[in-house]
Amino acid sequence: KSNYAKRNEQERLRSFFRYCSASAEIKLAYNPTAQLEHFNVTSDEPEDPYTEKEYKAIVAAADRVATFTGDVAERVKALIAVMRYAGLAIQDASILQRDAITPATVKGKTCYRVEIRRSKTHTGINNVVPKEVGDALLRIANGNPKYIFWSGNGEPASTTKHWSARLKKVFDASGVKGAHWHRLRKTFAVDLLTHGVPLEMVSKALGHKNTVITERHYL
Repeated sequence: KSNYAKRNEQERLRSFFRYCSASAEIKLAYNPTAQLEHFNVTSDEPEDPYTEKEYKAIVAAADRVATFTGDVAERVKALIAVMRYAGLAIQDASILQRDAITPATVKGKTCYRVEIRRSKTHTGINNVVPKEVGDALLRIANGNPKYIFWSGNGEPASTTKHWSARLKKVFDASGVKGAHWHRLRKTFAVDLLTHGVPLEMVSKALGHKNTVITERHYL
């Protein structure tokens, strides 16, 4: 695995043992992960947002994946769109609920709001997406009345892995160098910043607990 993936795995391990050490019930005498060295992710983390040309190439590639039926291609394109325009991480997008998508009007323009609580940080997100993105999300059907992409069976991690595998096929077919789902989220954030949205608002839109992470990875 890349250092980026190892860093994320390690942080989950650290969080678990921090809890064990602080818990009055478990009473772990010491934290065995406290002395672990940090992984250098500078060269591993996808840095660049997508250009408009790259994004269009990725969306178009969904129709060229041989193993996708027409319905699957449309669902993959809707997943890509909500990650790009709502800034959702892949797990949050994969388990997105239908009632999280609500019609709205902003400055006289019809659109939709995507309102969720992030799986990772449990912080709230309430972002506006274009009307065509919301329409696409509500149009696709997967047989589940509650979720858009998930059947509701199994664990969220399983459906995240399932959709990650489908996205990889699309990225490979697109020919876009270094394509990765996280760059969709980065495209969302950088687009806001370059249009003058304050860092604090972008941090809130991403569901970060503070602006430190936003500034480090997106500014």
